[in-house]
Amino acid sequence: NKGSKSPSGNKGLKDANNHLKNIDDKIDISNEHLEMMRDLAEMESIQNFVTLTPTVQVTTGDIKEEADINKIISKIELHGK
Repeated sequence: NKGSKSPSGNKGLKDANNHLKNIDDKIDISNEHLEMMRDLAEMESIQNFVTLTPTVQVTTGDIKEEADINKIISKIELHGK
C-alpha cells in the first residue's frame, strides 16, 4: 500500500477536474443584481435588529412614617431632572 490515495479517490478527483474544466463561462453579475443582493442583506439586517426596552427598578427601605403622595411625587420629579 504505497501512498494514501485510493483508486476510487483518484477517479473522483479526475471527475471534479473535468467538471471544473467545463466551467469556462465568466460569472456576470450586473449592478442591478448587486443592488438587489445589498437590499436583501440590508432588510435581513434590519429584521435582526433588536430594540431594547429600558426598565426601571425602584427599591425602597422600610417606610416608617406617613407621607403625602403628592410630596413624594414632586421629590421624585425633582431628582429625575
